[in-house]
Amino acid sequence: MLIKTQQPYFFDYIRWRVKNSKNFLCSTIGQTGSGKSYANLKGMELLNPQKKPEEIVKNMCLTGLEFMDRLNSGQLDKGDGLTLDEVGLSLSAKDWQSMSNRLINQVLQTFRHLNLIVFFNTPSFSFIDASSRRLFHSLWETMSIDFKTNVCEIKPLLVQTNARTGVQYFKYLRVNDKQHGLLPLKRIYLKLPSKKLTDLYEIKKDKFTKQLNKRIYAELQEIENKSLNKKPLTEHQQNIYNMIKDGMKYEAIANKLGVSKQAVKGTVGLIRKKVTIEPKNRRNMPKSPE
Repeated sequence: MLIKTQQPYFFDYIRWRVKNSKNFLCSTIGQTGSGKSYANLKGMELLNPQKKPEEIVKNMCLTGLEFMDRLNSGQLDKGDGLTLDEVGLSLSAKDWQSMSNRLINQVLQTFRHLNLIVFFNTPSFSFIDASSRRLFHSLWETMSIDFKTNVCEIKPLLVQTNARTGVQYFKYLRVNDKQHGLLPLKRIYLKLPSKKLTDLYEIKKDKFTKQLNKRIYAELQEIENKSLNKKPLTEHQQNIYNMIKDGMKYEAIANKLGVSKQAVKGTVGLIRKKVTIEPKNRRNMPKSPE
C-alpha cells in the first residue's frame, strides 16, 4: 500500500535524529522545474518554525563561498536547516564534485559539535563522487509541482551504506499506520513555502542569476579578445603551416627546408598556440609535439 500524506512523518524522523545528537545530510535531485529549491525551502520552514523568513533565506546558499560563510558564521543553532542550492548549473560535473567534496568535509567537521540539517540540491546524485555519497543519509527526488494545489510531490529515500563493501541501498522510511501496521512512506507532498519566503528567495535568486550572467559574458568576452589579439604567424611559421595544411609530414617538411625534424616540431608547437591546424587530408595530420 502506498502512503500518500502531507503529514510531516519524514520530518519527525529528521527531528528524532537531531534530538539524539545525530546529523542529517540529504541530496535533493530532480528535473529542472520539478521543485527542488522549493522543497528544500519548505523543509527548512517546517524544521525551523521559530525562524523568520529573512533568517531562513540566509541559509539558502547559492554559491559554495556563501555556504562556507554560513557554516563558519557562528550564527547556526542545533537543528538549523542549511541548503546549497543548484550551484551545479554554473559548474561542470568535475568542478562540482571537487567543490562539493570540500564542502561535505567541512559539514562533517561542523557536525561534530553542531547537529545541522543540510540539503545539497544537485542536478543528479552522480554529481557527488562515490566516496562522498556514502556519507549521505537521505535522497529526495522531486517528481513534480501541482500549481493548482501548490503542492510538490517528493520521493523520499533513506540511504544506507554497507561499511564493509561500500555498497549503497536505498530504502523507504517505514511508518506505523493504525489500520495497516508498518507501511513504506513512498511519497511526501509538501505545500509550497510561504509567500514571503518564496518572494525573498526569488529576489535573491534573480540577483544571483544576473550576476552570474554578467560574469559569463565577461569571461566569453575575454576569450574572444584573446583570440583576436593573437600574434600573426611569422613568414617561417606560415610556410610550415601551409605545408601541414597540404598534408605534408614532419620528416618531409624537414627535408624540404633543410632543418631537423625536431626543429619542425618546435615550430609547429608555436603555430598551434596561434591557430588551429586542420590539414586537407586528416589522415596525414602530424601528431602534436610531445
